[in-house]
Amino acid sequence: MGGLAGAAFLVLADKPGDHLDYIGYGAAGGVLAGAAYGSIKTTRALAEVDNGKVKLAVPTIVPGFVPVGTKGEREVVLTAEVLRGRF
Repeated sequence: MGGLAGAAFLVLADKPGDHLDYIGYGAAGGVLAGAAYGSIKTTRALAEVDNGKVKLAVPTIVPGFVPVGTKGEREVVLTAEVLRGRF
């Protein structure tokens, strides 16, 4: 998918033949983005207890909005699970 995005940027270049490296940069960016997305989606908590086994990982940071005051104001709050368990 990243390679296609890089190829799409060739349309914007004055001399597309001189910028074929855009395809490689797009592919590399797609690999990095996919790896980051995969690691975020699979990791949920710092410590997870599953059938008596403890697993340690980097927790997922989840942004959220919390109402503040009476005028409809909101602020951003970041949360992360520290412990998760299935019994």
